[in-house]
Amino acid sequence: MTVPPTAPTPPPAPTDAYAPTPRQRKLIYLACTVLIVCALVLIFVANPKIPLPARLILAAINIIAAATLLLLVRQKSKPPA
Repeated sequence: MTVPPTAPTPPPAPTDAYAPTPRQRKLIYLACTVLIVCALVLIFVANPKIPLPARLILAAINIIAAATLLLLVRQKSKPPA
């Protein structure tokens, strides 16, 4: 007598969603502030070694990274509906 194979069961869903601690949120906000300040320094402080288009691209990357971090921490910090 053979036993038919059974389908694997999926892992149980987590009961509580991840939410960053206040300290983690504070550090992420600090990192976002530093990224934005660095972007402003790149834009407004003239450096002859880095041409203007490269400085603008680097500043845009910093601002996008800061915006992404802010979006993620705000989405994760909201209480589940």
